[in-house]
Amino acid sequence: MHKTGDVYFMVSYLEDTPIMETVVYLGKSKSEDGELRHTFQDFESWKERGAYPNTAEGPGKVFLLPSTELSNIQPLEEALAELNAHLARLKRRRQ
Repeated sequence: MHKTGDVYFMVSYLEDTPIMETVVYLGKSKSEDGELRHTFQDFESWKERGAYPNTAEGPGKVFLLPSTELSNIQPLEEALAELNAHLARLKRRRQ
């Protein structure tokens, strides 16, 4: 369960290269079709300009995700565990 205002880490991969983006959870809302969406904003624009949609100079990166696509957005401890597990898999493959 994500908590509004808390910082999370979006972990994804491009081939074997991990990509991690720091995001802030802004809350949930329903889309026009009634689907529940979770809103995240990149940390840098949130810190410098404020939370979407009340930003000073544009929103920065905003992610509107359905509940089914939240598995890669994790608190720091879980993101680090994910990256360590990935590193272990890479090391096993290289042996």
